[in-house]
Amino acid sequence: GITGAPLDYGMALKTTLSTVNCLAAITNGNSGTIQDNNGDKNILLNLGSDIKAIHGLSLAASYMTNDAAGNNATDEATKMVIDAVYAMKALTVGIAYGNGETDKGTKTESSGLGCEVSYTVNDACSVAVRYGKVDISTNEIDTAKVTKIQLGCNYKLADNTLLKLEYVKNDRKEAGTDLDTAA
Repeated sequence: GITGAPLDYGMALKTTLSTVNCLAAITNGNSGTIQDNNGDKNILLNLGSDIKAIHGLSLAASYMTNDAAGNNATDEATKMVIDAVYAMKALTVGIAYGNGETDKGTKTESSGLGCEVSYTVNDACSVAVRYGKVDISTNEIDTAKVTKIQLGCNYKLADNTLLKLEYVKNDRKEAGTDLDTAA
């Protein structure tokens, strides 16, 4: 882990059944302390597989939930993600769909689609473009649509030094307003 980062203590089981990689984990939902004093539980289930009929294709699905039913309950959240990645030599293409829900007294739902294309130019340089779109609703009312475009380039200067250049354009359309940002 990263020094100073909060941790959730728990247990994970990982196995491979035939060609499917399986992961199931449960944590105490109380980052930064070993104590399980708030009654929360976080659960993660992940299934993934390389598709042998199509060399380079892998598919995965994940489901995550936290049950904040304990004494310090602040929200309950669920998230589901399905993704596919196809890698052929220096080119990699990925696509993912996900949806999630949180409830902090106000129910917020989101669903989105993302894709990425990356190309490894040589051992030192790679380029990538990413696109993502998320629709957000609160109490079943559309509240925002977020679109993000990223262009990036990585250049390895030395074994432990990586130079990253990135352009990010966010387009967030709130109910009745448009907010555009570029970095």
